Amino acid sequence: MSDLFLLLLLVVAVGIGWLLGYQARRERRLSHLAARLRREYFLGLNHLLSERSDEAVETFLRALEIDSDAVDTHLALAELFRRKGDVGRAVKVHQGLLDRNDLSAAHVHLVQTGLAKDYLSSGLLDRAETLLRDILSKGSAQQRIDALVLLMEVYQQERDWQNALYVGQQRLYLQPDNPRLRSHLSHYACELAEQALSGRQRQMAYDYLKQSLSFDPGCGRALLKLTTLSIEDSQWRPALRYLKRFQKSNPDMLSEGLASIVEVYRALERPKALVKVLVHWHSTNPSATLLIAIARYIKAEEGYEQAHAFMIEQLNKRMTLRGMRYLTELELEQQSGLQPQSTRLVANALQMVLDTKAFYQCGHCGFHGRQMYWQCPRCKEWGAIKPIRGIEGD
Repeated sequence: MSDLFLLLLLVVAVGIGWLLGYQARRERRLSHLAARLRREYFLGLNHLLSERSDEAVETFLRALEIDSDAVDTHLALAELFRRKGDVGRAVKVHQGLLDRNDLSAAHVHLVQTGLAKDYLSSGLLDRAETLLRDILSKGSAQQRIDALVLLMEVYQQERDWQNALYVGQQRLYLQPDNPRLRSHLSHYACELAEQALSGRQRQMAYDYLKQSLSFDPGCGRALLKLTTLSIEDSQWRPALRYLKRFQKSNPDMLSEGLASIVEVYRALERPKALVKVLVHWHSTNPSATLLIAIARYIKAEEGYEQAHAFMIEQLNKRMTLRGMRYLTELELEQQSGLQPQSTRLVANALQMVLDTKAFYQCGHCGFHGRQMYWQCPRCKEWGAIKPIRGIEGD
């Protein structure tokens, strides 16, 4: 009995010894892998800091072979390369990830999307389109949305407004309550209207502009263009209706509709009604452009004294450099040949300051310029540029 007990004890001891040895070997192996992984990552970071990006890519890809859970780290690395402008290295990282056969479906989608962004950044639009259409054909709803967003960028860069509109409408089906998307589609339709007008297809232009308003009923660009077309066709009443819609939906852009409203009321021979409308517009959203237009009409109808008094009253309420410049212009006209040197100097100084100022600014990226753009030249956002307000603006 004691011999059997000793035998069992020996077997248990051997088993425990083997398990302890296995655990120790496993820990040494994991420790070795972790140390190697740390070395690879530190080496990769050193290459990055030394601006040896090619060596960094190779090192990080070797690290991925050691730890397949580091995919997110490599995606972040590729994003960093792309933002720095090293698109070729970003492509290399993404393609290295795609060469693996153990990525999850979610990671494959992220890598493909990142690669499409690389192609988009480097101007390889045909490759980006092919890859995105592949994602579109087999992705989930959110993955299709991601692909459609990038496809819209592809067609926007190509100025292929028809395909941009088509793809955008597919996205709208998945995101019906996205106001920014609706704004983009509205501008795509406006671009198609401009193309139709260039091809002398006037009715088609009208149709595209009305489609634009179906996406965004307050699209200032579409309303102003419809106003212009109506004026050219001597359709004064429709032009007036479009301008009223423009005034309600774009109160911060009223100065852009000034020329059209003047032309419509002149054609209707209603100068007093025009002044009332301009005063109403100015009262709801003060503007130096509107203020000067009102003062000019007062001067033409009632004379210098009334126009001068009106400008003084309004500038005391809301001072602008452009308003002051017009006031000095009024005073110089009245004084004719007896112009005081000081008034002329003030007028010239104000004009010199105004010549250096921007009139418009993008609310998305801060770009500013002296002319109106419906799409920001810097960030490419649609409908983000507005007249600058305040003493130096409108």
